[in-house]
Amino acid sequence: MIYPSIEHSNFAMNTKLTLSYRDAANYKTALQVVLRGAITQEQVQCLVEKLDEGQFLIAAQVGLPTPSENFRGKDGWPNDELDHPYTQVFEAQELAQNLHTSDEPTIDLSVDELVKRVCAVQGWDEDAEWTRLNDLSRPKSILLSLSIRDSSLSPEQIVEAVRALGGAVTVKYEAEFEERPAPELSQPGVREIVLMATSDETEPLFVVSDLGEDEGRTINPKLLDELQRQAVCVDFYGKHPDAAKYGAPMYTVHDDYAMAEVGALGFASAPSMGVNFEDTGDDSTGCTWLRLRYVAPPQVAREAA
Repeated sequence: MIYPSIEHSNFAMNTKLTLSYRDAANYKTALQVVLRGAITQEQVQCLVEKLDEGQFLIAAQVGLPTPSENFRGKDGWPNDELDHPYTQVFEAQELAQNLHTSDEPTIDLSVDELVKRVCAVQGWDEDAEWTRLNDLSRPKSILLSLSIRDSSLSPEQIVEAVRALGGAVTVKYEAEFEERPAPELSQPGVREIVLMATSDETEPLFVVSDLGEDEGRTINPKLLDELQRQAVCVDFYGKHPDAAKYGAPMYTVHDDYAMAEVGALGFASAPSMGVNFEDTGDDSTGCTWLRLRYVAPPQVAREAA
């Protein structure tokens, strides 16, 4: 069979390498990569002279993907007795034209650059590769510190972001809040007040007429101090911008996070606190409303009125 030369080919030629791995128990895995440019026989020979036994290299050392990582997550990988750090690149007596392809490159690496990197290797660093592989096999422990009031990422978005770092992901959410029984409205001096908070922590709380209302007055500091000391939230209501675009706040996941929102504002929550929320479907600012119940001293009752 006559192969066309690179110069006279009607196609832009690249190079397809099959990267193979086989452990001592004869378990195999492989992947293919396409490099920019068509490899020449001279380049194949150059690589063969630098490869271990003319066929093997440590892929990560020269910027190639490592096929043995396909076993990542399997019990015991990497195993000191079964696994090794090498990847097979060529079969014996490999011919350059057998590696040519018109497929588009799959990684950002040219043949010339690969040859340059391999020829610059002074020795295949098995210890460094073993360390890298063992590090990959260890579960990652990542602490995510999120402000309850500012958190607008859904659990799915958080998991996806962490998965980008590699490995399986288990996300543990923790929310701190105080639970306290609310006084009964039938008790003497028991009152209710509704406060609104925006997602901007620099803005004050506002006293409004009901849940969902956005017109009111800035709360009196003395009243706020008294409410934070003894009021209990019996109803929580939240409005958040388009969840498909911005992600849903954590309080949409579980009532505990609504209680954490309440706690972040300095109030306790009733164990049976009502939780409701609404996706506005637009770019509006997120807001939360709290219906607080408290026993009002006379001066506080006057200020709350």
